[in-house]
Amino acid sequence: MAKTPKPNNPHFHPENYPYPYCREQHVWKPYDAAIDKRAKKGYRIRQCENCSMKIHTVIELDPVSDEYGRVLKRYYHQPNGYHIKGGIDWHDRALLVAMNFMAELQSPETES
Repeated sequence: MAKTPKPNNPHFHPENYPYPYCREQHVWKPYDAAIDKRAKKGYRIRQCENCSMKIHTVIELDPVSDEYGRVLKRYYHQPNGYHIKGGIDWHDRALLVAMNFMAELQSPETES
């Protein structure tokens, strides 16, 4: 097998990154929800079951509004170690995808 390519970001080390699967896709589960009846807004928090990141969402709930159900605001609370200094580009994200794929090939859950 060919040698694994090096990341573009010198601060990113895919083999030591604690949340490789979450960089592909989080597994969101309900965490908390509330309605502000006066403001006619819904507030929802979901948490990733793998990395504990939280996504906070504000939803329009005014039934006469044309924007009923629209997400008005969304922001994330990242767990320690999730942020990668300088970010990652498509190349570095692709390294994570390949690393995840190779791990899945070796997983007993994917063996037939």
